[in-house]
Amino acid sequence: MESVQQVDRPRRQAPDPESACAGRLHGDIRDRETTRIIASERPDVIVHMAYAVDFLRRTEEEQSVNLGGLERVLAGAEQAGCRQIVVLSSTVAYGAYPGIATFQDEEDPVCIQPSLPYARDKVLTERICRDFARRNPNIKTCVARPAIVVGPNWGNL
Repeated sequence: MESVQQVDRPRRQAPDPESACAGRLHGDIRDRETTRIIASERPDVIVHMAYAVDFLRRTEEEQSVNLGGLERVLAGAEQAGCRQIVVLSSTVAYGAYPGIATFQDEEDPVCIQPSLPYARDKVLTERICRDFARRNPNIKTCVARPAIVVGPNWGNL
């Protein structure tokens, strides 16, 4: 690996010294400029983790980040000739409702829940990625579904 690049919005605060190992490119995932930035960097692999989260309501801003931003990243990957892209989804794509099976795997169906916009957007994210993979069989496309981990002192939501 030659280098790691990070595309992030400019911050008002000083950069985190822990992220000094990555080159930082400034861009907003909602702007078409992001596609140009990705294409010009010509990455071999992209790990896309940007997501705006409000579990119970969905705003236009969230939709522009979550779905519009994903489209821009995928377009940049295609233009750059990227070899692989990994996109973060969530186990909530299976649905979050009483009676759902305790254990799920990749073969289990996902479920759009209109009452839970976060889950809905994750399902739509996966559909966008599946369509992208069909159109671009030369780009390995992986969707990862990590689970939310909670415990007695959780504070990650």
